[in-house]
Formats: sequence, C-alpha cells, structure tokens
Amino acid sequence: MSFESKLQTKRLVGRSWQLTEELRYKTKKGGLIIVPKDFVTDYASVPRFLHWLLRPDGNYKSAAVVHDWIYKKNCSYSRKEADLLFKEAMESLSIEFWKVSLLYLGVRSFGWAVWKQKK
Repeated sequence: MSFESKLQTKRLVGRSWQLTEELRYKTKKGGLIIVPKDFVTDYASVPRFLHWLLRPDGNYKSAAVVHDWIYKKNCSYSRKEADLLFKEAMESLSIEFWKVSLLYLGVRSFGWAVWKQKK
C-alpha cells in the first residue's frame, strides 16, 4: 500500500482544489486506484469548528482525495470499503494514530450524507 505519484493540485474558488496530474494509490490488496487529472476535491471534509485540530488540507490530504474520488465517482467500492481504504491510505502515509482514528470515525459516522448523493 503506497502512493505511486505525488498529489499535485491547483486552488480553485473557496475550499476547492483541482488535480493537475493524476494521483495513483496502490492498495494493500494490490489494486490500483487512479484519481484522474482535473478531479475536483475539498480534501478532507472537516467541519470548520474542528479546523484547529484537523485541517482539511492536513498531511492526510492525498488519502482524502482518494476517498473523495471513490465517494463521488468510483462505483467499484462499497461505502465501508471506501472508508477502510481511506484509513489504509492514511496509514501508508504514516499519519498519527489519533488523526487516523478521528478521521475514520468521522467518515463512518457522517459519510452517508455524501454517499447517498453519489450518481
């Protein structure tokens, strides 16, 4: 499990960022998730009142982009699998355990609202 490319983005309006190159993540099971160039993300959807603790653009933002891609566009995974891949990707980046735990708990608890909008 590792990122095979570096996250490269440009800022759009507000909290939106656009990939300027594709982002590639190899999963623990050997799958490859490719987030295409031009995909738009908000990084981690952390409520504003928690920004002092967890920034949307924190050191886990590559994992958040993969998670956003699966939630918004990739129909190959269930919501639970998407959330577990987010956790796995954060761990591959050596993100602190407490951050991984809080962010994973957040997507498991509140991600359903975004997931049900998936088209």
